[in-house]
Amino acid sequence: MVVRDRIREHLRDGDDAPLADFIGGGLNQVLARGTYTSGTTMAALMPRAIRGGLAVAANAGSLVGLAGVAAV
Repeated sequence: MVVRDRIREHLRDGDDAPLADFIGGGLNQVLARGTYTSGTTMAALMPRAIRGGLAVAANAGSLVGLAGVAAV
């Protein structure tokens, strides 16, 4: 759905590029945004998983994908 919206926005700009360029550009934008979101989420959760208390570290560890993180 998001990719379709990106393609539609590019088509509205009135550029005469081939449709494949619009599709590629839309996919690239969506994948980049997803990568940035995942990276910032991991950056926020890793300190909690490493230095948080037992309950916080276990919760953050499961969100990060590190099952069974032992808290310090």
